[in-house]
Amino acid sequence: MYLPDIDKPPSAYKLICDFFVLVLITRQNLVFRIERRHEGAEYAGGSNSSIIQEAERPNYVNPVPDYISHVKSWLDIAKRVILQSFLWFTLAVVFLAGTNRVNIFSLGYLVGSFIFLWQGNDFYLRPINVILRWWNYMIGYNVFVILMKTILQIPGCIFMNEIQVHACWLVQLFGIFCIQKFTPSQEIKGDCEVPVEQVGLAWDAVCFMFLILQKRLFSGHYFFHMIDEAKAMAILASRGAELIEELSQKQIQEQQETERRILEKIKYKMDRIKVCAIHMGFIILTVISTTLSGRHLEMSLLKLGTPAPNYETSYLLELLKEYYVNATPVPEC
Repeated sequence: MYLPDIDKPPSAYKLICDFFVLVLITRQNLVFRIERRHEGAEYAGGSNSSIIQEAERPNYVNPVPDYISHVKSWLDIAKRVILQSFLWFTLAVVFLAGTNRVNIFSLGYLVGSFIFLWQGNDFYLRPINVILRWWNYMIGYNVFVILMKTILQIPGCIFMNEIQVHACWLVQLFGIFCIQKFTPSQEIKGDCEVPVEQVGLAWDAVCFMFLILQKRLFSGHYFFHMIDEAKAMAILASRGAELIEELSQKQIQEQQETERRILEKIKYKMDRIKVCAIHMGFIILTVISTTLSGRHLEMSLLKLGTPAPNYETSYLLELLKEYYVNATPVPEC
């Protein structure tokens, strides 16, 4: 008896999938019991205990070789490309899960993907516990969405007509629809029409798979090398910025020193020009005053009837200039 749809039950052969799920669960339970049996002792198959606490120790040595700094083969290159790009690929899947569904649940996918994409590579600089806690929030929201969509199948398959009439906004807000995988689903017609391609759990399941795989990478030894690489790049970038700032300051100081020397040289030349101008002005005044005194003497002699010596004015000026220059040293101008 198939309780969800008594009138049109699916074929019995579809229970084979449930059988294989049961087999896998029982085998995994057996592995868990074997691990608990060897708890506290060294087991040949390795330990599945968390290594997060060990990574925080200062003397921790990563048993996995560094595949980023020391590339030995094409396998190391492949591991670096896959592991470093898997986070962005996972966030792209989360973003697509939010954009391919138009309901209230898509908003959480979009906000979560934008938060992680906005941080970029700085996300690796956070403590490992913080990284895992944030990622667990994303996984928890994904599980919550799957659970809510599964619960909403009850009113969607039983009370769909009543919800369409009295609460059409709920149908459009939460994307309520009766998903029938074994029979063709009929699209809702009327004012509360919901496209069939915008309902279902396919994208949520794909998103859950990638989120779980990424969390497994976060908890492995390979991820620690990615963290070390991100920290080293951040330190080098910071040091490079400091060196650029120091070089810029040095260039500014050299330019200021050059300008100071030029200003001092200009000031020195201006002082020399001032001194030369003062001496030359004093010479000219002395020559003029001497010439005028000679003329007064000549006029006096003429009044007294005594003939004055016949000296040309240019000759007198040359004599006075030569005398003054020899008597008073003038700086070179």
